[in-house]
Amino acid sequence: MYSFSSIFIAILYFAQLSTAQEKEYLDKYQSPTTPEKAVYYRLCKRDDMKRMQGKVLIYRIEGSLYSEVNYIDGLRDGYYVTYHLNGNMAIKGMYEDDHRVGTWEHWYDNRQKQREDTYIDGKHHVESYWDRAGKQTLKQGTGAFELHDDTHGIAEKGKFKNYVKDGAWVGYFDDGRMYFQEVWSEGKLTKGISHDDQNKTYSYDNDSFQTLPAFVGGQAELEKYLEKNKRYPKKAQRAGVAGKVVVKFTVEIDGKITHPHVIETNSYFNEEALRLVQEMPAWKPALLRGQEIKRNYILPINFKL
Repeated sequence: MYSFSSIFIAILYFAQLSTAQEKEYLDKYQSPTTPEKAVYYRLCKRDDMKRMQGKVLIYRIEGSLYSEVNYIDGLRDGYYVTYHLNGNMAIKGMYEDDHRVGTWEHWYDNRQKQREDTYIDGKHHVESYWDRAGKQTLKQGTGAFELHDDTHGIAEKGKFKNYVKDGAWVGYFDDGRMYFQEVWSEGKLTKGISHDDQNKTYSYDNDSFQTLPAFVGGQAELEKYLEKNKRYPKKAQRAGVAGKVVVKFTVEIDGKITHPHVIETNSYFNEEALRLVQEMPAWKPALLRGQEIKRNYILPINFKL
């Protein structure tokens, strides 16, 4: 039997959510865009801090369901499912605190099993792979692998050895143009060349294959910026409290900060944490295969007396 206090807390929680689902238009990378440029649209509910809560559905722009996932306080947490255009299941897995966990299963649109991946302690392993005819070419992390990514329009193929990439890997855009050529040795990239939509060429190595967005000057300069510009709220000073707020935002290709929102809240400091992020100078954008890309970043901000 539920206590009065637990029922009251539940009422307060759900009262924070929007009364109606919001419809948001997304580009091919599932970032916000205008209706004219949209490839998908998202139906979701947000709380008073604009964090997504509960079931979130993403549809292809013509109306077919693409994915469904559960959110808690702006982070993916719980089941995740995507669907092929014909309605058959494409991917099934689980998230915890916005990280993939456990076994993830993939299928072709004809319901033939494609692959099984595992995510354990932050490590991703491709365990098994079957071609479209049902022939298994990769077992226990060793063998030939091929991937078609419907979201980004890229096909890639190569070989794994003991769960890591080894040898030559190639990737193609959906129209058949070359996207990248890479050479791997026991899981370490020795060299790579990629091409963008305008066919510009980029060279990269293991260090520039994939990087996070970064404050110009590094972590030390970020800490200096926060300390120099932080205004301790008077309400928190009077109450003699300290705390932490975690803000999630997007770093665009030009380094600008967009879509900041609080994912770990503290009522004393939320407004000030958002101001600090919104007024930040441009960052160094993330890199993927040597090319600058937009990417989300999660920043904890501590407030100490």
